[in-house]
Amino acid sequence: RGVIVSIADSGLDSGEIEFMHPDLAGRVEALFAYGGLPDASDEHSHGTHCAGIVGARQDRGPVIGFAPECELLIGKVLHRGTGQNRWIANGIRWAIAEGARVISMSLGSPYPDPEIAAAIELAVSKGIFVICAAGNSGRDFDVNFPARYHKPVGHPNLDAIAVAAYGEDGLPAPYSSRGPEVDI
Repeated sequence: RGVIVSIADSGLDSGEIEFMHPDLAGRVEALFAYGGLPDASDEHSHGTHCAGIVGARQDRGPVIGFAPECELLIGKVLHRGTGQNRWIANGIRWAIAEGARVISMSLGSPYPDPEIAAAIELAVSKGIFVICAAGNSGRDFDVNFPARYHKPVGHPNLDAIAVAAYGEDGLPAPYSSRGPEVDI
C-alpha cells in the first residue's frame, strides 16, 4: 500500500488516465512518453499487460495484481515493442525523480548500454529495486541486458533483479532465458 511502482514499457491503454484498463483506474499516478512520442498510448498492449500484473485490483473477477494497492508510474519507453537506449535510460531517471520505489522493465537486449547501466546504478544507489525480465530466448546463459547487470566488478550499486518466466505448472517456461544472473 502506497508504494510507487514504475512500469517502463510500451505505455498504457489509450494513454489517458480517465480511459484505461478498468482494473487499473485510480492506480496511475503519472504517465510519460519519451523520444518525441505524442503520448503514452500503448499500441502494443505489452505495457498495459505488465501494469496489470503489478497493480490490477480485484474489481471484476478472480485475477488480481501482486500489488493491488500500489500507485503506478507508466513510462512509455518503447514504441510498438522497440525503443532506443536513451528512451529507456530517461524512463529510469524519470521514475527516480517521480519517487518510484520499484522500477519494472519487461524488456531487453543482448547488448549492454552504458547510459542504461548508469541510470540503473543511480536508482539502486537510492534504494530503488530495479526488476528486469531475463528474456525469452529459451536458452541457458542467455540473459538479456539490463537483467544481466548483476553487480559487475567495480559497480557495487549496479544490481538489477533478474526475473525469469515460469509456466502454469510452476516450472521454468521453456521460452525463458536462463543463466547465473537470474534471481527469481
